[in-house]
Amino acid sequence: MIKIANMAQIVNVIAPIFTNEKGMFLQTIYYPLQLFSANTRGAALETYVECPTYESKHFGKAAYLDVSSSLNNGQVTMNVVNRHLDQDVEAEIEVQDGAFQGQFEVQVVTGPDIKAENDFGKTTVKPEKSSVSASGNKLRHRFTAHSYTMLKGRLA
Repeated sequence: MIKIANMAQIVNVIAPIFTNEKGMFLQTIYYPLQLFSANTRGAALETYVECPTYESKHFGKAAYLDVSSSLNNGQVTMNVVNRHLDQDVEAEIEVQDGAFQGQFEVQVVTGPDIKAENDFGKTTVKPEKSSVSASGNKLRHRFTAHSYTMLKGRLA
């Protein structure tokens, strides 16, 4: 568990926020950082992931989905990165001790391709918000290719 963290060079250079004398814009990396920091609270959950894999040059077999989860007063937040360059990955999310309850907020950050950038006067990549209804101990979701997705809702 990380108790405190910071980000060097938060403005300009290699940063999530770019400015000039005319204004500012939020780079693509800003949104996952903001969603994660604003919504991931409480206890880190042990998360088991079984999904398609690929062969990594330096690390061997790697999962396409990278997942972290937290639980705070009955609210669960799941952060999922789909590393696949051009294919969605459908997953069944199962809670072992409890059940999902009601609407889950879904926020997806992706772009038309992996090189998509934001710029002054042009926001190509930003969060797209939706919701999904959940009940019982299983929830199915399709994770968009080359994306970050946050799912947030309640456990019964």
